[in-house]
Amino acid sequence: LSMNLDPDTFHWLEKPSEHALRSSWATLLFLCAVEKQDGHWALTEFGKLAAGLQIDPCLAKVLHEGCRQGLIRQAADVVAVMSGCSNFSRKAVDDAARKQLHDAQQAELSTEGDVVTMYRFYRKWIVMKTANLDGLDQQHGCQAASAFARETWLRGRELERARTTSVDFVKQLGKLGFEPAQDGRAAEDELSESQLLDLILAGCFLSLGLLSGGRGPSCRDATYQMVGSSMGQEDAVTAGAVFPGSVLARQDGSAPKFLCFTSMMQTSKLFLFGVTVLRCENAEALAAKIKQFSPSF
Repeated sequence: LSMNLDPDTFHWLEKPSEHALRSSWATLLFLCAVEKQDGHWALTEFGKLAAGLQIDPCLAKVLHEGCRQGLIRQAADVVAVMSGCSNFSRKAVDDAARKQLHDAQQAELSTEGDVVTMYRFYRKWIVMKTANLDGLDQQHGCQAASAFARETWLRGRELERARTTSVDFVKQLGKLGFEPAQDGRAAEDELSESQLLDLILAGCFLSLGLLSGGRGPSCRDATYQMVGSSMGQEDAVTAGAVFPGSVLARQDGSAPKFLCFTSMMQTSKLFLFGVTVLRCENAEALAAKIKQFSPSF
């Protein structure tokens, strides 16, 4: 559409299946990326932004929401974390290593899930790496950040990659006419918990999980019915479980009624990664919250 071509009449080298096309159109419609103009499909303002960024439109939705709220740098950090948080922690290959990892990170684990926990780790690492540290040189800051990563079983290289990704997003948005706040102090303010959760939901509201069978099971044993992630795919797997290495599974509390996730992988069962808890009383309350990002949801 950004090249003024019609996907329905485009001469594909290998045309996607009808299910895939239907799912793609549904995703773009719910993201408010396309609309009808004079009987033809056209990109909305957000659709043009997503096309310009050339990233997953769900992640572009987070950046768009950040632009709308004047939180461009913060939204860029959130997208960078959402894209890579599954790789932030070092791998634990046996029970002893898993206990060491859990003990090292336990004090910082958030009951809100993986993305919130890793965002907080990432922000602590950034502050250490970039702070003046009572007048000491930048090298001391880098050493402190590296030590923090080692102590908390985080991969410094992945954190650095996320930082580079965030900076690149801010630059891309600037080229597209979206500039971050000029007030340096405001631009560096930490997101509140509610702001962070809203930005995560903006990018994940099409990947929801609804707890099956009530509130009884623990998070490790719970099964979730997919809502939104398999739109247009009649033969898609519709039930999944929280990945055992998830923050929620490691805390082994009661399974939340609603959650969203950044990705999923099919092995012995369908596992959900990058999980975030959605604290809503019922489905109607959740739908009302989502409608701020997608009026047609």
